[in-house]
Amino acid sequence: MHFQRKSIGDREFPVSLRSSVCFVTAACLAMCVGLQQAWAAAPTTTALAVTSAGGVVTTVTSGSVVTLTATVTAGGTAVTPGQVNFCDAAAKYCTDIHILGTAQLTGAGTATLRFRPGIGSHSYKAVFAGTNNAAASASAAAALTVTAIAGIQPSTTSIAFSGSQGTYTLTANVSGNAGVVPTGSVPFVDTSNANAVLGTAPLTPGTGALFLSSSIFFEQPRQLVTGDFNGDGIVDLLATVNGGNSVQILLGYGDGTFRDGESFSAQLNGIVVGDFNGDGKLDLAMASSGTVTIFPGNGDGTFTGGYQSPPMQSLALVAAGDFNGDGNQDLLVESGSSNPNPTLAVLLGNGDGTFKMGATMPTAPGPVAVGDFNGDGKLDLAVGNQQGDSVSILLGNGDETFTVGATVPTGATAGVIAVADFNADGKTDLAVAANGTVTILLGNGDGTFTTAGPATGYSGTTVVVGDFNGDGIVDLGVAGKGDCVLLGNGDGIFTAVISNQEVTDNGSIAVADFNGDGASDMAGAILNEDDEGISVLLSQPKFATATVNNVTLLATGINASFQEIDASYAGDATYSGSVSPLLELLSQTAFTIGATTLPPIGVGASATSTVTVTPAINLTGLVTLNCSISFQFMGISPPTCSIPQSVMLSGTAAASATATVSTLPATTPGAYQMIVQGTPDGGGIVVTSATSFTVVAPSFALSNTAIPIAAPGASGTSTVTITPSNGFTGTVVLTCAVTGIPVGATDVPTCSVTAPAAISGTTPVTATLTIGTTAMSSAAVHDPLRRTLSVGGGVVMAALFFFGMPVRRRRLKTLLGLLLFAAVAGAGIGCSSVANNTPTTPANPGTTPGTYTVTVTGTSGATTANTAVSVTVN
Repeated sequence: MHFQRKSIGDREFPVSLRSSVCFVTAACLAMCVGLQQAWAAAPTTTALAVTSAGGVVTTVTSGSVVTLTATVTAGGTAVTPGQVNFCDAAAKYCTDIHILGTAQLTGAGTATLRFRPGIGSHSYKAVFAGTNNAAASASAAAALTVTAIAGIQPSTTSIAFSGSQGTYTLTANVSGNAGVVPTGSVPFVDTSNANAVLGTAPLTPGTGALFLSSSIFFEQPRQLVTGDFNGDGIVDLLATVNGGNSVQILLGYGDGTFRDGESFSAQLNGIVVGDFNGDGKLDLAMASSGTVTIFPGNGDGTFTGGYQSPPMQSLALVAAGDFNGDGNQDLLVESGSSNPNPTLAVLLGNGDGTFKMGATMPTAPGPVAVGDFNGDGKLDLAVGNQQGDSVSILLGNGDETFTVGATVPTGATAGVIAVADFNADGKTDLAVAANGTVTILLGNGDGTFTTAGPATGYSGTTVVVGDFNGDGIVDLGVAGKGDCVLLGNGDGIFTAVISNQEVTDNGSIAVADFNGDGASDMAGAILNEDDEGISVLLSQPKFATATVNNVTLLATGINASFQEIDASYAGDATYSGSVSPLLELLSQTAFTIGATTLPPIGVGASATSTVTVTPAINLTGLVTLNCSISFQFMGISPPTCSIPQSVMLSGTAAASATATVSTLPATTPGAYQMIVQGTPDGGGIVVTSATSFTVVAPSFALSNTAIPIAAPGASGTSTVTITPSNGFTGTVVLTCAVTGIPVGATDVPTCSVTAPAAISGTTPVTATLTIGTTAMSSAAVHDPLRRTLSVGGGVVMAALFFFGMPVRRRRLKTLLGLLLFAAVAGAGIGCSSVANNTPTTPANPGTTPGTYTVTVTGTSGATTANTAVSVTVN
């Protein structure tokens, strides 16, 4: 067999081996590339140090600032750039609420986080996210115990109420930061009434979410972001105010209150916080006037203007993250956000606070969230499609570009998307605020999601992630048309708890631990007709509740008044006592008002009611009374009401007055209310009483007497009485008709009624109803002689015709015999008639005896009345 040869260098190979050579070459290339990539992602080591006040610590007192320092090395060489997450090592996964903070590796290969941990035992670790050149790694866990400051810890007491004027349910909430629930009891004190104790209730551990509220006034607040801008380990706030035209830095005191820091003007359309130049200090990226401007932080709460991006149309800043895996923070912006088809663009960070344009991609108009949805360590995007009621997943390739992934239905237009692990399986989930419902989408770990159903039907437009009750499980804060907290069960299911305070009314919420107790707090922008500023809500994870019911506040004088109530906690072995802010509640009025029932009132008439004023306590003073009429329909000439006198109270005896309600002839009939008001001497709370009554239309009624008739042919009369009511006057026209007739009756009775007199007052008038009947006529009988002749003659005539008339004399004898026979036959027939003679049916039978009904109808305009007269014919 011969092979065709091919020369390579100074060697020749058979043509049939060329494919093998190519395969080997490709394999070598692939291996080399693979080794090059493996060599690029060098293994790293992360170490964590816990220090405070310049020294390594394992125990600190509450309120201490602790510094976590992570050092990342590869082969003994410091790794930079890159990002480190500082996490709760006790949590299974380093995600969302279990991340204490994030820091950028500096040129020295270290990342630091300063914060104030809450009281209790903690364990921390540092997790290096990795880059294209350095593999991810995590430190060993470092333990830290935070103890309460020696002595009694402070407590906080708040008070709330429900109920109506004078009778209330009072609730006190006592909280503290010593890691245990306060115990004991709480008395509720009326400070306006010689510190009288209204009731005392024991404290029971609280459930749900409790917040203490404070506020900071700023005009037209918009967006809020958090960060430690001055490096003191206490969370600060940044707010855009004046309608987004200014930036205001608010430096935290560590107790949930703030002081004004730097402010500067800017036309803003989004702010993102991050360390963009790798110096360990937080910087600002702000979108304004179509460009992104970087403001590097000085580490003392002030900022200096820096890099500006090239102009872009309708620019909106979305998020920060490392989208190309180089360890530097990049920016994600939306260009043409006002257009139907905007574009997402990546600004790639150079690590020195400057950026260059990266990849762009078309997107649907809607919210954008960043997270790792398929577990490959590369940042992905979730984009809400406001036209398709869905969320689209864009999977990151790790090189600043994205691949279109799954589309997940949401059932409604997505408003805000929150990212967290809601069921603690290590896979990233989504919470979508859509059309008044928060929908939970559980991640499958491969970029697809399963709809877990709505978390609540609560009507919110914004959703944020936090741990608001300190149980280590992800919760959700919802704001929009009211405020609510959804407490997580740890399995993707949430329970709604209505917040006792308002977070925001424009959708902007920032979440952080503002008071260092280890639980998430919220700050929201308030902008409405009643209030304007920033509302700060401090969660109280350790609290107890005391409640007293049916608390009665009695006025101390004739005037009802606002009385100041507080809840006074005496303290226990852990917490010192505390008193709530004063709560102003309106007392019961010193007297009550009642009015007797009004009868139905005709138009043009009047009625009176007795109004009684009854003291609730021993009183002396004048109560001025007045009354008015209320109705809920369109009427004319409504009734009027008057009380000509007021009443003087002296002691506990009741006093009374007379109220008169009058109507006019044109008053519209219907339901009304008489409102009586009593004003105590010198003014004050007006006491009100309402009494319902009815105005009725003028009318009349008919009545009658029964009519007995002795026999057919006789007549009878009934007196019909017309009785006016409700102010009726005028003429009534009467008619009658026989309406009830026995079966088979003949000669039915007849009726007539006289015209009554006109009614001009309240006196009834009468008319006469006359009933006539028909007598039976005499009976008719048969005449015997007439009958005999008629019948007998008929027989004879019949015989003559039968036999024929004789024409010859010789038959004379035969004829005479026939005549004799006819005479005898006629006589027999006549005798038979006389023997069977009886009377015939009467010619007129008369009115049939029995009971008849005659209906009499009275008519006057549109008003009618009827009466049924019973007629008995014997």
